[in-house]
Amino acid sequence: MTKEDHIKYWVTTSKNDWKRAESLLKLKDYAFALFCLHLSIEKLAKALWIKEHETDYPPRIHNLITLFSQTSFKANDDQLLLMNE
Repeated sequence: MTKEDHIKYWVTTSKNDWKRAESLLKLKDYAFALFCLHLSIEKLAKALWIKEHETDYPPRIHNLITLFSQTSFKANDDQLLLMNE
């Protein structure tokens, strides 16, 4: 797989998780919807991480703050608070 293929994989699966979260919100399954939203954002962070690093394999972590801190993304205070919670 090329670097672009890896990035596309993370973005595509992120979109799928976002859609799944929207469906879960309609069903009022808030806990699992929140999990899917976190997963979606995490996958976007990993796509950005791959874009900005030489390797095509992002860290095997789930902490959004740590992932984004290793990219050019600059979260504002509200975003950091939300990611921390």
